Amino acid sequence: MGKDNSDFFEDKKEWSIVKDNILSNYLKPYFMKLGSTNKKLMYFDCFAGKGLFNNNRNEILDIQSNIVPEYFGSPLIAIKRYNEVCKSKKKEVDCWFSFFEKIHYISLEKNINDFINKLDEYNKIKFLVDHDDYKQAISSAIKYFYYRVDASKVCTFCYIDPFGIKDLHMSLLETLAKQNSFSLEFLINFNSHGFFRAACAIYKIKINEEDLINEEDLIEEDPLDIYNLNQKKGIPLLNSIMGCQDWIPIIDDYKNGIIDGYKARDKIVDLYKTQISNKLNLQYVINIPIKFKEKGPCKYHMIFATNHEDGAFIMGSTMKRQEQYMAYKISCGQGDLFAELDKEQESSIAKERIKEIVRDNQSINVTKLIAMYYNIYGIPNCDFNKIIRELEKNNSIIIRREPALTTKGKERTFIYEDKCKNKRTWVELKK
Repeated sequence: MGKDNSDFFEDKKEWSIVKDNILSNYLKPYFMKLGSTNKKLMYFDCFAGKGLFNNNRNEILDIQSNIVPEYFGSPLIAIKRYNEVCKSKKKEVDCWFSFFEKIHYISLEKNINDFINKLDEYNKIKFLVDHDDYKQAISSAIKYFYYRVDASKVCTFCYIDPFGIKDLHMSLLETLAKQNSFSLEFLINFNSHGFFRAACAIYKIKINEEDLINEEDLIEEDPLDIYNLNQKKGIPLLNSIMGCQDWIPIIDDYKNGIIDGYKARDKIVDLYKTQISNKLNLQYVINIPIKFKEKGPCKYHMIFATNHEDGAFIMGSTMKRQEQYMAYKISCGQGDLFAELDKEQESSIAKERIKEIVRDNQSINVTKLIAMYYNIYGIPNCDFNKIIRELEKNNSIIIRREPALTTKGKERTFIYEDKCKNKRTWVELKK
């Protein structure tokens, strides 16, 4: 279903700003990189909303600006980033946008058209606003698009930001994965707290007070009527969302006091990531918790899945910047001695983990190394650049750079390949 809060679109909340920043910061390099191929791009936004927050504004934005306005929703963010790439390349990137929105589709289509009409010569944007039910919309989009083209020449990006959990059926994601696109990536907002509450309601488990979310954080609460959930209806629903029954032992452990609510939610998120990887056959699955309070459970996790190390590297770096932003907001801009000590400790742990990944792979390029780190250990609170240079300086690792010398015969020192065209960096352990 669509996002149905009557006042939801008046002002964008902090967690929505972070979600949209993650999407916005990833899409520009995504369109840039894949737009350089001869592949077609298929962009899905499965719960698109109105496209704008506080849409009483008369002026949408200065089109020439590279800044995405804070009041943009995900559809306009995607179109703006796409248009910027087309302008920089001085050509159209072959992309089709599908926006699914059951409730606010009239406002959404108007806002998209108003925005497109302000664009310059690169405004031949192909899009569809579908107001069918989410399941039907996915099915229709597949029939309309994939049956008309060679799927092996299609790059698919799917953004899923539902209002709650009840529409997150794993089988629908599998349907997209079965189209065998050349490239498939998902960015999913998973409401771990909503899943946890629903699971506890099914088994009539009282949630401990410290495991609850404050009332002011329930603005985007799941519309699922958890108080009337029973095992007959509830268990199949959560099985469908997770794609398995393995969440049940987690809830049993919470009921029996073996784990607390924080650990239960973490396990639920880890299980969901594993299911995404296994059922959709995607190698890299990384996530970031969206949280603006030091105490209390996390409600959302943004989960990204891809088979491409470059995508995992870029998205992990994007998530890391947003994690730093949330940490800054939580501390109210004040430095924290204990936070700095934690960062030093995490840096020490990260060094050992990096060496372990290198050891297991014998020789690995830096992009894949960091992509694997994000996938295995999550987003660290430390500086990878600094850590890798320290490991190289103390001879814990050897970095082979190709080419090794500059045109003037000096040794090269670059690390990150994304900033160095036609250059590669390989990491090995000191023998």
